[in-house]
Amino acid sequence: MKRGIKSMKKLSYIFTAILGLLITLTIYSEFNETYYFKIDNFSNEKYVDMEVTDVFLSAADNNMTMPQLIDSLQEFAEENDAEIHIVRGKNDNLNRQVAEHFIYSSTFDVDNFIYTDEDSKISFSDKTESHYYAVNSDDSNAIKIKVLDDYYSTGVLYAIQSYRPLHQLKNAIDDGDIELWASFYEEDINAMNTLKESLMNKYSLTNESFLEVDRVKPAERAIGTNLQLIIILVVVNIILMTSYINRKLKEISIRKMNGNKNHQIMKRVIGGYISREIIVFSLTVIITFAILVGEISPMSYNIIKSICISSVIFILGLILLMGILYFYIRYISSLVSLKKSSVNMKLVFSNLVVKILLMAIIISPMISQVSKGGDALENLYNRLKYHDKEQYRYSVSGTSKISIKMGMDESIKISEDYFKALEKEKGIYTYFDFSNKENFIFSTKEQSNENIMPHIIVNKEYLRDYEIRNENGKIIDVDSISTNTIFIPEKYKGKDYVSMINQDKSIEEIYVTFERPFYNPDIIAPMAVSEDPSVLLVTDFAPEYVQPMYRYAYYGDVESLETTLKEMGYENKYRITDNSGIYDYYMKMYAKTFSKTIGIILLYVFIMLVFLYQSVYLHLEEIKKEISVKYLLGHRFWSRYSGLVIFNLSPHIILLLSAVGILKIPFNEAALFVAVFMAIEIIFLVYLIKKFEKNAVSMVLKGE
Repeated sequence: MKRGIKSMKKLSYIFTAILGLLITLTIYSEFNETYYFKIDNFSNEKYVDMEVTDVFLSAADNNMTMPQLIDSLQEFAEENDAEIHIVRGKNDNLNRQVAEHFIYSSTFDVDNFIYTDEDSKISFSDKTESHYYAVNSDDSNAIKIKVLDDYYSTGVLYAIQSYRPLHQLKNAIDDGDIELWASFYEEDINAMNTLKESLMNKYSLTNESFLEVDRVKPAERAIGTNLQLIIILVVVNIILMTSYINRKLKEISIRKMNGNKNHQIMKRVIGGYISREIIVFSLTVIITFAILVGEISPMSYNIIKSICISSVIFILGLILLMGILYFYIRYISSLVSLKKSSVNMKLVFSNLVVKILLMAIIISPMISQVSKGGDALENLYNRLKYHDKEQYRYSVSGTSKISIKMGMDESIKISEDYFKALEKEKGIYTYFDFSNKENFIFSTKEQSNENIMPHIIVNKEYLRDYEIRNENGKIIDVDSISTNTIFIPEKYKGKDYVSMINQDKSIEEIYVTFERPFYNPDIIAPMAVSEDPSVLLVTDFAPEYVQPMYRYAYYGDVESLETTLKEMGYENKYRITDNSGIYDYYMKMYAKTFSKTIGIILLYVFIMLVFLYQSVYLHLEEIKKEISVKYLLGHRFWSRYSGLVIFNLSPHIILLLSAVGILKIPFNEAALFVAVFMAIEIIFLVYLIKKFEKNAVSMVLKGE
């Protein structure tokens, strides 16, 4: 008995510690995401109530050089007291993503917007200002913007942000820059119309030059997740503590008969438990905060404030718990408790109802999270198994020197040149946008998934590591193919299938078999491999098929690539990205997603087993004499416990019907989910029954 009581207390403390950890982690993650969102979209935060318009300004159209255009904008802003914002993205000399915000404003400040270790202020209207704000900069003129999570300061996935006075833009432009995209802000629509008139008078602009801007809504932190976690914590504690009180019925009844008041009994029975719950929760939160943040500063006050709010909600939940337990203790009849050790079956049915409701609330987000975790695990497995293409680390893209006003012929010429560079450098071309059936947006319920054929476009260099066999089983030598060719999986021959792209019938088609799936080196892609796609082998440049830049073309030798592009006349007109950092980041993210899924599953299992533990305990207390007699008479296991098993597993059947009929979750997903957790509960149920038979049956027969 005492061992069971201690076990329930330990379960409650462990569960409280887990929830305290999750709540703090959630607050920490939400703050980091919101903080970076504000930094990246500062104009929506600082100018949320102002009118905004965007415009392209060309130096050539206004007979100016770029430095002259910037000086002209500075003078215009001073004369009209305008607010100007120009953002430029690039890769720095360490190949990190950088986003530079150039601002003219007489009122702009960073209070409650970004956090730094310095108290000095920067003027965004002073042409002599040499300082600026930046994330992760070693420049002596930079005032460093603080971030808590290094992911937001590496320049791998999230750009390194900086905020500079407008005049510093002259030091950031390159010789080939020809235009600017500028945002202008005014207090109201009338002031904005006046500003547009002034801009059209000063620059070569018309009304059509101004672009409407869709605002990104200011970030707001949500506390819903933490509230849900605390509610779950309180519900589970109610279940555990009612079971704990039921085990002490005789003690409670005796104390009542001796004249103890209900509040005295409650203080004696659960007072220490409540105190230790608060201590466990507080210590967990403090230790987690110290590890993740480790400082008290204006920035960390945001996290501390949210933790305090969650802690207050937690304490209110404990007060609610104490109120419920008080009335429960008051309800207990001393006479009934002394005459028999059973408890009212109303508790068993209440447990069942709460369990069904909680499972119904959890099942949809749980299936969604399990799906994410499964995809993350599949990506991890395939990336580790088929990582042979990771030697091609580098991708290339154009820069701002290639104007967005460039004509179609010029654009095609650039793509053709880059394709020649790709072939010369023995890089790989991988177009996987239609590589998986799940991404096929034109499929209908009537179409079988088996009839949809995915599609990829690659070059010879990519296919060298793959065995492709023709219908006779002979390996095809890709070097012997001199024209664009489509390889179609043999399983589609003679069948009606839906291609994910419109195939050019003039291209030769060959039915083949592939030895293994095709690996997509784009780490950002949702799926790492493509099973049995049609494969277009591109040997000749065709603008409708080939875009040999960005995330479709990958190279292994960056120095040779730079030499080739310079020889072709593209010096300072390209940007090379080392994707190894992005690859490492996403691999960690996949691992983190999978770990989170495992944690949520374990938490869900823990909650369900707590419900089961209490239900089985209450039920067995009610029928233990009947079970003991059947045990002596030699009744089989199912004969003794069929009612108990059916009663405790019935919520899963109800849940399955509700999930499919009401929540509209696909039957296969819901059935698999229910079957797995039902199997876990059956194992735990059998364990509890065996434990009961080992300890309780003999005690009942002895009259205890």
